Amino acid sequence: DHFYWDYCEAARACLWLGVQGGAPEYLSLIPGLMQSLETRCFDPLNNGYIAMGSHTPASAEPKGSIWRVDYHQIAFFADLIKQGESLPA
Repeated sequence: DHFYWDYCEAARACLWLGVQGGAPEYLSLIPGLMQSLETRCFDPLNNGYIAMGSHTPASAEPKGSIWRVDYHQIAFFADLIKQGESLPA
């Protein structure tokens, strides 16, 4: 299974490789990763992220609230803001 955090961390890696690693071709993968995150891993019924439809939403598990499980997305967006000035127009 692929979990929602896989997509977020892959997007962070593509961002880093594209901006800091001198491989801008990785930046083109980020929109698809984010689209897959929303279309494959978000459960609107339970309002949480799941693993390809086969697991309980992460927000329903003892791990904690959505604020605790969303740190993968938050970290990606924080990196995106930090790297923003270095992104191509």
